[in-house]
Amino acid sequence: MNKQVNEKFVKLVSENPDLPIKTYISGECCGDDIWYVGEVEGCKIAEIALYEPLYLDCARYYEKDDISDIEEDLYERLSDEEEYENISDKELEVICKQKAEELEWQKVILLYVGV
Repeated sequence: MNKQVNEKFVKLVSENPDLPIKTYISGECCGDDIWYVGEVEGCKIAEIALYEPLYLDCARYYEKDDISDIEEDLYERLSDEEEYENISDKELEVICKQKAEELEWQKVILLYVGV
């Protein structure tokens, strides 16, 4: 962790002591009982939510800045459902935007860690 990241992290924590600290980890980690050492590459206040896109077999966390990715995935998912076949593309876009906003967004201090 470089000095600027250290200073920013300390400032974020001191100004937001009630926020949970979460990490985004870049790199492949296996499920063994092994601890990995990584480098903290950055940090910020962010809103995150768990969402399972069509193209993955599991859910992953998204930052609110990337909500358009969720909206696009929802559009692809819902456009094939019978319930939405008789509405316009614009109406479906509005529904997808609303569903993305309704996810359980959590405000956190987010650390970016590379392994």
